[in-house]
Amino acid sequence: YDNIRIDADRMLGLNGTSDTRQPLESMNLVANYTFPDESPLKGLSLGGTLRKRGDRFLGFPDDANGVPDASGAFKGGKTEVYDAMARYRMKIFNDIDWSLQLNIRNILDDTSMKASSTDGIGEGNIVRWRFQVPRTYQLTSTFRF
Repeated sequence: YDNIRIDADRMLGLNGTSDTRQPLESMNLVANYTFPDESPLKGLSLGGTLRKRGDRFLGFPDDANGVPDASGAFKGGKTEVYDAMARYRMKIFNDIDWSLQLNIRNILDDTSMKASSTDGIGEGNIVRWRFQVPRTYQLTSTFRF
């Protein structure tokens, strides 16, 4: 019975707090520009993306009674990742659309490690880390007919 009561007190102490697995703020901003047909750059499109994630709650310190103190949360780090895209599209053989697209994810190559979770016993010891996927390139050739 004491273990159930302790677990219930821990859960009640966290009532109204954020989920520890989700960032506090999250934002994606996407932009794309296609040059008009009258332009010397006809067929070219350029774009970019900003993916921003706020701190994540990793856990909560325990007070003197072993109940989580929601006012002093342990948090992981924020992330901002920038991506870029360039695409060229044209008609070939009268009825076939061809495009060549280059995507670059994480163009600043931020590979820093961020705390992902704590030990869960109220001491704030980090037991899991995550890192941003390094810069990647993807080249795609597409034919539509």
